[in-house]
Amino acid sequence: QIALTAIFFNVDDICVREYGSVSPLAPTYATSIFSGYPTTCETVIIGDSTMDIGRQATGFYDPSKTNNYGIGGNTACDMLTQMNYILCTPKNVMIASADGNGILRGVSAEVSAQTIQKIITRSKQKWNAKTILVGVHPIKLPDANKRKNDVNRLVKPLADCYIDLVSL
Repeated sequence: QIALTAIFFNVDDICVREYGSVSPLAPTYATSIFSGYPTTCETVIIGDSTMDIGRQATGFYDPSKTNNYGIGGNTACDMLTQMNYILCTPKNVMIASADGNGILRGVSAEVSAQTIQKIITRSKQKWNAKTILVGVHPIKLPDANKRKNDVNRLVKPLADCYIDLVSL
């Protein structure tokens, strides 16, 4: 079942092996919210619930220049997968956050970092975009919080710009 889903959504094999599934919300968002987005944009946001909720906040970003593809529950694997739905060519790609939901699913820090690296590489290859990476914010679960620190340490040097939410 997972392998068939992966083939249908053109999912990277690391997603199948390590994450176990892709978000069922991506196709729904793609046909409802994302299909109305302009095909020209300066910035694309891909992310999790933080960015999904950000869509509801006026002034968080300029929708005339930014397409927000954040989906609640997204892992880095889901973000990598949903890049196939992005129809504009952005100058900037903001990735937020660096796989907090993957951490909660038990994905290792190394796999999270590898998947984030794939997102960054694809952003550069597909769009020649600069990348802004928002680190994982604190998590209330002690083991997950430790892995958050490990992920942030590994992904910090990967993007053109890294935002550390822990130090803010």
